[in-house]
Amino acid sequence: MAGAHRSARHPFWSGIVIVVCIWCALAGWGLWDRAVELRHAHAGLARVAGLLGEHAERTLAEADQIASLVGGAVVERGPALPLAQWKQGGYLAVEPFLDVSVLDRAGWLRASTSTGFEPLDLSERRYFSVHQNLARPSLHVGMPLVERVSGQWSVPLSRGIVAPTDGRFAGVVVVSLDPGYLSQVYAKAGLGPSGTVLLAGTDDFVVRARWSEQSSQPGQVLMPGSALRGALSGTQDSLTTAPGGLDDARHIYAIQRLPGRNLAVLVGISSDAALASYQDRLRAAIVIAGLATVLVMFFQVRQFIALGQLASLADRESVVRDILAEKKQHLRGLFLAMPDGVAVFGRDRVINETNTALCDLLGVSLPRLRGATQREFVHWLYRGRRPARQACRAEQLLAELDRAEPAGEFAGIVEFDMAVSPAYEVRIVHAASGGGLVLVLRDVTTQLRHDRMKSHFVSAAAHELKAPVAGIAGYAELLSAEVVPMAQRSGIYRAIHARAGQLNALLSDLLDLARIEARSSGMLERERLEVATLVRETVAGEFADEGRVRVVDAGVPLHVLADRAQLTQAVRNLIENALKYSDGEDEVTVTVEPLPLEQETVSVRVEDRGIGMTKEEAGMAFDNFYRANRRGNATGNGLGLAIVREIVAVHQGQITLASEFGKGTVVTLSLPAAA
Repeated sequence: MAGAHRSARHPFWSGIVIVVCIWCALAGWGLWDRAVELRHAHAGLARVAGLLGEHAERTLAEADQIASLVGGAVVERGPALPLAQWKQGGYLAVEPFLDVSVLDRAGWLRASTSTGFEPLDLSERRYFSVHQNLARPSLHVGMPLVERVSGQWSVPLSRGIVAPTDGRFAGVVVVSLDPGYLSQVYAKAGLGPSGTVLLAGTDDFVVRARWSEQSSQPGQVLMPGSALRGALSGTQDSLTTAPGGLDDARHIYAIQRLPGRNLAVLVGISSDAALASYQDRLRAAIVIAGLATVLVMFFQVRQFIALGQLASLADRESVVRDILAEKKQHLRGLFLAMPDGVAVFGRDRVINETNTALCDLLGVSLPRLRGATQREFVHWLYRGRRPARQACRAEQLLAELDRAEPAGEFAGIVEFDMAVSPAYEVRIVHAASGGGLVLVLRDVTTQLRHDRMKSHFVSAAAHELKAPVAGIAGYAELLSAEVVPMAQRSGIYRAIHARAGQLNALLSDLLDLARIEARSSGMLERERLEVATLVRETVAGEFADEGRVRVVDAGVPLHVLADRAQLTQAVRNLIENALKYSDGEDEVTVTVEPLPLEQETVSVRVEDRGIGMTKEEAGMAFDNFYRANRRGNATGNGLGLAIVREIVAVHQGQITLASEFGKGTVVTLSLPAAA
């Protein structure tokens, strides 16, 4: 009884530790989640700034093109151009710009797309004087100003006119950009009430266009010493934090500089808006942590009461121990008989018990696996291999194994980013008291591979079947509408027949491939075949008209045990492929010989000097429905080499492909020689 009372004081300490861990974990998670939320906000702003920067660059390029065209007309016809007439006649498209005007070399306004304009001396304007001493014409983005007549804001985009003959300055073309147009584009960025978008100069720090919920008026100058001005003074795209908005709240800005121009797009939102989701999650987490604290303390009190009650049942301890020992033996028998790998981790996160199935999966002996830590287990499972994109990472699995509080059941797939590697399904069940966990590891390599192959095959087959069916349906619709003359219907009938034949050929290949992929060796009619004779018969019966297939044999009979029909189909498909992707005069060579290093293996090598394949194409050559489409006359459904691959696999053989782009391809089929 005294020992029971002493142990009853321990739950209060463990409860305090659990509560402290919960709140420490909450604090750590809060800091991490805030940093992640800020990174996501930065990334989103950078993407929006990049898109808006591309839009601004396209707009300036359009203005530069219009100015270049008008400048060329000035060189040919003089500055007094009928721009208004060109605009009304549709010869000069100025949208989204307000006006296009021409200033002569003295700075006088000589032409404009605005009707009723009057000649004005604009030589004092910055957008004119900046081009007088330039040897080469370039687009200059001026500071925003208010139009004299309309009272509307505009941004002058000017380009100097230089005579091509003597290089003399001939005037300036000015394209007036409506900053409101840019503001409308910026308003569609979806930044919310706290969003701000600026198009500002990186040399004069003047805002050419802006958008926010408070104002869309341009012309402001970024204050000296401000964070935005300091960021614009640099040379790299960057992220910065600065005050902004009516309430002077902190804003996060992304800067996208326009290449080759002294302009940059600044996109920002308030820090509160960027962290709104984080604040909601934090409040919810605090509520959950508070409830968890109450529950922990409640259960600790209940445990204290239960321990007091257990002290009165000490006389029944031996009976309970015997019952538990018997059940433990039953569970251990079931545990060892399981085909899946199982490991039981104790409170100290060390493997207390495991079975031989897990040893086989990990390639580790049973004595070494028992007593291993969770880090050693994760190391043996991954062995330095990088996990696939959607697979469970080593850090994630280790965190789940090292979790302090009970987390129910965890399930994930461990798959590696390698061409040939195993895949596992891992399940973790934590003990209700947090005293340990049970891990189950199952090999799902074959299951995942079959699922992916099935999905790819169904998708490709549906795509290939769609084309001939659509053709037949289209021709049938034409005939049913009775709009085709009788004289032309025979051609449509022939086209329908050809499409039906194409569909029948595709279905026949699909049935052959399905039958061969079934790996039903009982369906094979094996017989002793002389390979060179079979190849010559295939060439004589199928490719006699071609006249460019040469058969070379070893001079001695080479026999294999194989199904005649299937082996003939494999040879025919290889030769057809070689002829299809080579010129009409190039010779295709079929060589039958034993392998140099394996005299018990017979090889059939088909070699062409055709178009060849790239490394990427060669890697997909045996995939279902794959075709190299670099030749316009190449036909087929892409199942030929896939059928050959399955025929060779059924006969326990091997097939290899070597190709060089532009020089030809060599496919080698190897089968075990008959005794």
